[in-house]
Amino acid sequence: MNFKNVIFDIDGTLIDTQEAVLKTWRATLQEYGYDFSLDQLQDILGIPLPQGLQQLEVSVDERYQKRWNENYAKEAGKMFFFPGIEDVLHQMNQRGVNLGIVTSRSKEELEQFFSSFRLEKIFSLIITADDTELHKPDPAPLKEYLMQTTTSIDNCIYIGDMPTDVLCAQRAGMAAGLVNWSNEVVKDTGAEFVFFSPQEMLEM
Repeated sequence: MNFKNVIFDIDGTLIDTQEAVLKTWRATLQEYGYDFSLDQLQDILGIPLPQGLQQLEVSVDERYQKRWNENYAKEAGKMFFFPGIEDVLHQMNQRGVNLGIVTSRSKEELEQFFSSFRLEKIFSLIITADDTELHKPDPAPLKEYLMQTTTSIDNCIYIGDMPTDVLCAQRAGMAAGLVNWSNEVVKDTGAEFVFFSPQEMLEM
């Protein structure tokens, strides 16, 4: 299939943020007396902070977001594009593909932690957690993307690294791609495409 619009998640898909995010969650929760292992925190990767706190069933105060951001700032310098991603995005742009982002990150987080990646120079539209009341795996963020671009859903694919990304695409009626840069065995998520290297995305 030839997709005219390729929409990406950020964390774990374009940029390797897993270690930074997990360590930030662990350090911040420890400040509130909770001691989760990094493995226990895997389940909240890729979802907004309020939903993560709810899923963990922890009690924090209104300062949690600020303290989380302060801890994340200490780890953010360790983030980087996955090898080969930048070249593939450049080739997609050259082929006339419209590139977009749908992320559970807030605008503030993008400005504070991802400005060095200059995402706005690569992607024509970025939908953040601030743009919709509901978040992944609800289809609202992808529907917001479709509304703002006035594009046909048949021309779009959403690519992420989590089952929640695939479910979001499926609920929106959009093709789903799952990246597996670690080449680990993954459960069948129902994604139409599974990519083990960035170059494989060009074969679409």
